[in-house]
Amino acid sequence: MKKLLFFISILFLTFGGFAQANKSAQDYINSATLNIRKQNYQAALQDLDKVIEIDPTNSYAYYQQGFIYDELEQYKSALEKFNKVVELTPDDPTAYFNRGVIEDKLNMYQESAEDFTKGIELDPYDAKAYMYLSNVQFHLNQKQEVIDNLNKAMRLDPKNADIYYYRGVAYGAIGDLDNAILDLTEAIKLQPNNAINYFARAFGYAENGKYEQAIADYTKGLKINPNDANAYESRGLAKQKLGREKEAREDFQKAYFIRQDVNKDYLTRSSSGNTTLYITLVLAGIIILIIVVPFVIKRHL
Repeated sequence: MKKLLFFISILFLTFGGFAQANKSAQDYINSATLNIRKQNYQAALQDLDKVIEIDPTNSYAYYQQGFIYDELEQYKSALEKFNKVVELTPDDPTAYFNRGVIEDKLNMYQESAEDFTKGIELDPYDAKAYMYLSNVQFHLNQKQEVIDNLNKAMRLDPKNADIYYYRGVAYGAIGDLDNAILDLTEAIKLQPNNAINYFARAFGYAENGKYEQAIADYTKGLKINPNDANAYESRGLAKQKLGREKEAREDFQKAYFIRQDVNKDYLTRSSSGNTTLYITLVLAGIIILIIVVPFVIKRHL
């Protein structure tokens, strides 16, 4: 009986190892896909390493690894993977697009622009590529090129609110406030529930001296996103320009308290063991209010 059990154990080990050894690249890809869906990224990376061991020219495995490292905000590792994708598929415009996105995140704006440009050469009908190219050109201070490429993107995708938003911002950057407001108005029509469109148009109105319109847009945007401290502050400045000092102070106070809440949340989240740091900061504030401020006032009386 013992011999029989030993023999069965050997069979299980042998065939189990055999099955493992005969898993195909597709089996590992399927496993990686499942792990990515579950956000088990380390397990997915190991699956994809197995794919590459079996087939070192599998560009999809490198692409998925690049995607995972991007999700993990490990952009240098992501770039290494997308470099390999470009090497393996030099005629694929998406390879250059994906690498360009990572280079942008690494502030490699010139390299990113070159990759988006190469992708556009291979596929001149990709509106998103023109949008992303315009974004890095903005960082390179190539403002007219930004508008030219957004015009091309708009011809390809005329109902895309993001294109109107970005072109509006670009017009604002070169001081063409009238066209900026026109584009941002179109963005609002296409995407009326996006607070940033209202905030951007409000800024354009304020820069143009149209403070009532600016206040109206900040108010609409704050109904969608009531926790934007910058918007309260900007609305307060617009109210100040119209001499509405009391209302302006109320907006400044709201901005202040929102920022205080954000800082408090950050301190609480940054570590459960950092409660001491938060208490120390609070105590320091109390000491300043009780001791230092009265002393300074006395010195100036």
